[in-house]
Amino acid sequence: MSAQLSLIASAFDVWLGSLGLPGDTVYEGVVYQPQNGRPYFSARMAAYTRQPQGTGPNAAYLESGTYQVNVNRPLGEGLQPARAAADSLAASLARGTMLALGNGGSVTVQNVAAGPAIEAGAWVSVPVSFSWFALS
Repeated sequence: MSAQLSLIASAFDVWLGSLGLPGDTVYEGVVYQPQNGRPYFSARMAAYTRQPQGTGPNAAYLESGTYQVNVNRPLGEGLQPARAAADSLAASLARGTMLALGNGGSVTVQNVAAGPAIEAGAWVSVPVSFSWFALS
């Protein structure tokens, strides 16, 4: 992972950690064993591209990608609690919000969308995707 992408992932991780979500929050690269009946949120950088914005050696780069958070709830609760938690999470970071990076730059939220619920084993998962862009 590039230094810039690490800063962007960290900015999203800090934002997510500040929400005080019910259950556990699991970040990319952390080994986690789901606890029976305990909701959890799993976050990762799901996509990334880097495009030059000019032809010169000092041209800026437009970086974009998707930070995804899966809302995982026990299947026994039904679909509605997972969908409600995903909608609440999506509403907590508005389009156009800028998160500060550790290098003085920022990352801008371009779009937020909660996907359809997915049933897997004893869990219902709803992905929430945060599309973003940054200049470097």
